[in-house]
Amino acid sequence: MQPRKVEGIRQEDLPEDESVLVDPSRERALVLNALGTIIWELCDGNHTVAGMAALIAQRVPSHDAQDIHK
Repeated sequence: MQPRKVEGIRQEDLPEDESVLVDPSRERALVLNALGTIIWELCDGNHTVAGMAALIAQRVPSHDAQDIHK
């Protein structure tokens, strides 16, 4: 499985590596913390879930790839 972003969702950067996702069609917004922002950015259709977990474990040392994948 290679997750990809939903078309039409707009990402706006916030301070401290956080972001907000805006879905204009549903008039909704979701604030992502720094880890959520990393995950969202990796949802490009080129990374598997396991690959994403491994990359996150490298970028955020306090997270183990096995725990992330669960």
